[in-house]
Amino acid sequence: MSVEKFPNLHPAVITSFILEFKMVSYIENPIGLSINVVSLCLFLAPFLVLSMSSQKNKKTREIATVIVLFVTALCIYFWLSSVTRPPPLPPEEAPYCNPNLTPEERATDLLSRMTLEEKIGQMTLVDRQSVNSISDISTYYLGGLLSGGGSCPDPNVPQNWARMYNEFQRQAVEHTRLGIPIIYGIDAVHGHNNVYGAVILPHNIGMGATWNPELVEECAHITAIEVRATGIRWTFSPVTDVTRDDRWGRTYESFGEDPYLVKTMVMSAVKGYQGAGLSESDSVLATAKHYVGSGGTVGGKDQGDCRAPLRIIREQHLEPFVGVVNAGVGSIMASYCSINGQKIHGSKFFLTDVLRGGLGFQGLLVSDWEAIGQVDPSYREAVKKSIEAGIDMAMVPQSWRQFQETLKDLVNSGEIPISRIDEAVYRILVTKFRLGLFEEPYVDENLASVVGNAAHREIAKQAVCESIVLLKNNGILPLSKNVSTIYVAGPNADDIGNQCGGWTITWQGSSGSITRGTNARRTT
Repeated sequence: MSVEKFPNLHPAVITSFILEFKMVSYIENPIGLSINVVSLCLFLAPFLVLSMSSQKNKKTREIATVIVLFVTALCIYFWLSSVTRPPPLPPEEAPYCNPNLTPEERATDLLSRMTLEEKIGQMTLVDRQSVNSISDISTYYLGGLLSGGGSCPDPNVPQNWARMYNEFQRQAVEHTRLGIPIIYGIDAVHGHNNVYGAVILPHNIGMGATWNPELVEECAHITAIEVRATGIRWTFSPVTDVTRDDRWGRTYESFGEDPYLVKTMVMSAVKGYQGAGLSESDSVLATAKHYVGSGGTVGGKDQGDCRAPLRIIREQHLEPFVGVVNAGVGSIMASYCSINGQKIHGSKFFLTDVLRGGLGFQGLLVSDWEAIGQVDPSYREAVKKSIEAGIDMAMVPQSWRQFQETLKDLVNSGEIPISRIDEAVYRILVTKFRLGLFEEPYVDENLASVVGNAAHREIAKQAVCESIVLLKNNGILPLSKNVSTIYVAGPNADDIGNQCGGWTITWQGSSGSITRGTNARRTT
């Protein structure tokens, strides 16, 4: 629009009209939009008078100009009010507050009430150590928190975990407009292994050696009980990778090299974690990871490239995920690795076409620790590709502010449709409703005493005994058949930390008396 097209108009009038039109086009709040549409109509009347007035009717033009400028100022006031004032609080009888409705019905209603900032907040998963202030939870509408390996309260005892969880949850439930609870996640991969005093179970490679799916289910169940006792509802387990190269440094996290064995064991683990229903007091949300191909990378390189025909990918690496989806696993974590050169986190083919279209997975798809940033050298492109590929919740433990700003800009620019955001947030909300978080967001801190109890340790002892593999000596070792005593020596013989291995208190574990328990030398 130019001044030349309307010679009778003062430039300020045309500028006001353009400003008013743009304000109307950018408003998302329905109330603010309605007010500005009405004011724009009021604006048009004197605008038409101005456009038709001749130079001789100078007084009419001056009056109309004043009216236009006044209406514009009024519109700016209402526009600022609409974009700065949060939407009104929902009524207590809002459908999403009704526990008698289905999780899907409640999620649909709640989603319709959310702003873009609240939606992006739900898609953000942050490590507790990266929250500068507890108010960040409510300020940025964070959807989830997690504890990475070693991210523990001080002192690291079960009661403190429960207390910390309640404090975080209270900030989300009682200090946000919609009161959406957070979901808290942790890598409880062989017991509630981040917590001092919790029962530490054999790693999956040992559990696979038991050939006992019922025992795997029982061990997952006692883990779920101990995790729930500290308030947490989400475990990043079971590891569903099939180890095809022992050089892979995370071989101990896998149940083995055979797809059928892994499939059998992870299905049992999912049943043990999730139990009769996610809202039950002895269940947690299970996560099958790492989808897909992590155990088959070239040279066993962690976060490497799994190069193989799709038939091999399907038969060796995808098969266990078919099992966990059929077992009803509630969440799946994408893998750091690539398949034939393409990062899984940016692959719509594997995350959407295969996982959702082919396998029928309907649950929550979460990214791995800062893995989104590996998809593309440009962080903006990395976020765009990952969300378009199908990631619902972004594990961005440290870069979460950058993630939120980037995703918001991508939506506002139209590069990511709001429909994709709504799809992701809907799955997150459905998961939270299924977990019963809206009805019971907090944990009784006295329940933490169940962590590490004697009954659970007896089950762990059975798992240790059944995981032992006895090799027959066919004359290879120079040992007499009459040997009655074996001397256990060396630095690892009496070190519980080394015997527990990785994912024990900290990510990689450490030496020494890092937790309570019995080591190998004391049992001989």
